[in-house]
Amino acid sequence: MSKTLLSTLAVMAILTALVSSTAAVELKFEAGPKVGVNFADMWGGDANTEFPDSDIRIGLLGGAFGGVIITENFGARVEVLYAQRGQKETVGTEEFTVKLDYFEIALYGVGTYPINEQFSVQGFAGPYIGINTLAEYANSETEDIGDFVSSTDFGLGVGVGGSFWPNEMVRIFVNIQYNIGLTKVDDPVDEAVDPSDIKNHGVGATVGAAIPFGPM
Repeated sequence: MSKTLLSTLAVMAILTALVSSTAAVELKFEAGPKVGVNFADMWGGDANTEFPDSDIRIGLLGGAFGGVIITENFGARVEVLYAQRGQKETVGTEEFTVKLDYFEIALYGVGTYPINEQFSVQGFAGPYIGINTLAEYANSETEDIGDFVSSTDFGLGVGVGGSFWPNEMVRIFVNIQYNIGLTKVDDPVDEAVDPSDIKNHGVGATVGAAIPFGPM
């Protein structure tokens, strides 16, 4: 098992333990969909060398989430998202798109500051792990590069958001988040070759609706 996966599981276990330790507290739960757009490119020591003329790839960021509200100011949230990452690059006069899509699971600690009964602001941070579902290098033709791309991606996400309660049955929110990959995208077929230091990162903007459950 990779060190990055062990690190992810350890952080998730710690946050789960924190939630479990509040069993005596009257917990509230919520769940719902979120969808938006992702502005992605790559970073790392070899990114500018191998892709000197790169640009962002605009893609989908969306899925569902479930959260627990522990106190008025603190909670935790699990997100299951489909994220389109990668980047665009120009070689000579041709433009190519590196398409790297992931099925991502994230666990965030969430802090909330209520402004009044209808509005609040949030900040959140935590780890995510992504499972690669698509790896292509495309211009007029498309090449499958899955054999050269790592099957998993581990990183950290941090973001801010605002919420509005139009009524007691639903919470509408807008989030802006930054995700930074901590593992290398490259996975050479030849094990004697070191992978290039190129990692994912990007900024996502999403809107969603949370349906509350509880108290329990």
